[in-house]
Amino acid sequence: MQVIIFEDQQVSRFSPLVDLKPACDLLTGCHSLRQRFVAHLSASHNLTWHVRRHIAPWFSESNPGAVVNRVTENDVLLVNGRLICDAAVMEFINAGRIEPGEAVIQNGNLLFCRTTAEPLPFAGTVFPDTINGMVLAGAFSCVEVSGFRLIENLWEPVAMHPEMMQ
Repeated sequence: MQVIIFEDQQVSRFSPLVDLKPACDLLTGCHSLRQRFVAHLSASHNLTWHVRRHIAPWFSESNPGAVVNRVTENDVLLVNGRLICDAAVMEFINAGRIEPGEAVIQNGNLLFCRTTAEPLPFAGTVFPDTINGMVLAGAFSCVEVSGFRLIENLWEPVAMHPEMMQ
């Protein structure tokens, strides 16, 4: 299963912090969101990345060997790049709680979506700059969840800093 950490349409809310880097490179505590994904999931999953086209060349150069803006497998799990990957996220993914054809939503944000490559509107073509999570979720069976931490506002990485230092 290919795990794609994606940027959704909300990324513009984090300007200017993300104008020249992906949302998953936002820092909170000692680590970026991307470092948290790598620490929790890279041992069990091959992580790949969806970033806006204007930063994709830089991201690829800075991360040699990283798969960027490509679907490489038929079984795909999309994971929102604004999600704080912790033990709960790792357990949710590793336990296989996301069924094929299912979108997992929290407070109007797509957190996870498991699908095959074929119905994705961008598989085999150019990835969009951002993925409209709720439009994509509309094509799948949606499950509402709570309890996951997702960066939703510009000030949250700083506000969460003391908690994330522990």
